[in-house]
Amino acid sequence: RTVQAIVSGPRIFGRNSKIQRTTSAYAHKPDHIDGTMAKCELDTRADTICAGKNFRVLSLTGQTCDVSGFHQSFDAIHDIPVAQVATAMTLENGETVILIINEALYFGNQMDHSLVNPNQIRAYGIDVSDNPYDRERDFGIQHDDCFVPFSTEGSTVYFDTFVPTDHQLETLRHIELTSDEEWDPSNVNMQKYQPRGTTRFVQQMHRNPISRNEAETDLHLSSISECFCPSTFAQRLIESVHVESRQDIDATDNRSAAEVVSNTRHSVITPELVSQVFGVGLNTAKQTIAVTTQKGIRRAIHPLNRRYRVDHLDLHRN
Repeated sequence: RTVQAIVSGPRIFGRNSKIQRTTSAYAHKPDHIDGTMAKCELDTRADTICAGKNFRVLSLTGQTCDVSGFHQSFDAIHDIPVAQVATAMTLENGETVILIINEALYFGNQMDHSLVNPNQIRAYGIDVSDNPYDRERDFGIQHDDCFVPFSTEGSTVYFDTFVPTDHQLETLRHIELTSDEEWDPSNVNMQKYQPRGTTRFVQQMHRNPISRNEAETDLHLSSISECFCPSTFAQRLIESVHVESRQDIDATDNRSAAEVVSNTRHSVITPELVSQVFGVGLNTAKQTIAVTTQKGIRRAIHPLNRRYRVDHLDLHRN
């Protein structure tokens, strides 16, 4: 035997639903018991949040539906009311709050636990992290007004709640977890998850020299758009690069260049060149040039063809 998903049928609304509400065993009897505690298990195979014995009804929407799929040999359960329900939970800081669920299927004491579809909560714009292996986010429901932590039992993710009393409903803070707009699980359009913005680091850029023939062509291409001129395009590309420092690198981390080699007799130190050699941003390169002398070290290549004059007079003495 295989356990299938919980699938709710179409919502019935109108005069017929009013008749069904008066005859349904789930709808008109307040079967909750104050203080009854049970688990709210996260289950995406339940297409709608199913409120069990740890919830109480606040109001009925006037809609009912048939629920099937608990087991392939089970018959469908008819006339399950769609309602606004409430349950209470004590947070980690000791505060007890009332969790409000709109558009839930109310089973009451017919279920010894509740099933929570996290996607119904996410559709309301509330972040739900039900992955216990995710070290980047807190394990629970991240509401703007509070945080609902999750627990695990085996492979089951859940949180414990209980039925609030009338006094608790009137005095405690209410946290709404789902929208009061009609929830139609068969027509929900869940967009693909968009990853958060990532940071890319530019370490080095190379620009090849341009020949005379290419430079002549640049005159015609640049008249159309400067983006078609390789030299101008590369210059703008380098100037627009801003290398972002990573958080995992300590602020005291030093960078050093082992050697700078130039093909020209007298190289010109530009912010773009410093940015390319040291792997820093253009602003940092400009600041580096402003506080340094740019005096290079002259090095003769052996064998020596000329004798260098010694400027210090004391060294001329025998």
